[in-house]
Amino acid sequence: MELQTSSTPLAFTPAIAASTAALYDRVRGVIPEVEWPVHAPYVEAINRLKAERNAVVLAHNYQTPEIFHGVADIVGDSLVLAREAAKVQADVIVMCGVHFMAETAKLLNPGKTVLIPEENVKDLAEIPDNIKNRLDIQPVKWIDSVFDLALERKTEPLSDDEAPPAPPPVTEAPAPAAVKH
Repeated sequence: MELQTSSTPLAFTPAIAASTAALYDRVRGVIPEVEWPVHAPYVEAINRLKAERNAVVLAHNYQTPEIFHGVADIVGDSLVLAREAAKVQADVIVMCGVHFMAETAKLLNPGKTVLIPEENVKDLAEIPDNIKNRLDIQPVKWIDSVFDLALERKTEPLSDDEAPPAPPPVTEAPAPAAVKH
């Protein structure tokens, strides 16, 4: 999902430069110094809102450096993110990954709000209606509306007869570990 805002761009201030300096040190090798002022205000705002709203960001390995290293709490491949989504204690899960990962996170953690890019709404058609009607999967277009939208409503967990069957136990080799930032 492209970082877009519904209003004017966020400003890069000396306070934001100071608060994101340690994060920039982590990405200095992949984000040129001239580009950091574009990303830093959003990284700072997202991290502040995550703390305020009890949210967690799960990001797929292919995400851009400012997402992967700057705002993601847990990173990994699709399997790792699915497993970690089931363990998340935060109220809101923001999924930065392939379209089916948000649906997987929601099915594994039905009491949570899960946000997806607006362009992925079409993929929700793949979920059976009896399950989809009970899920709180919120499409978002603008990055600055993500956390406000997440707080609009709470959902009820699925009942036992509505919940999807539990996945079979994994008997293959263990998946790579998630990286928690």
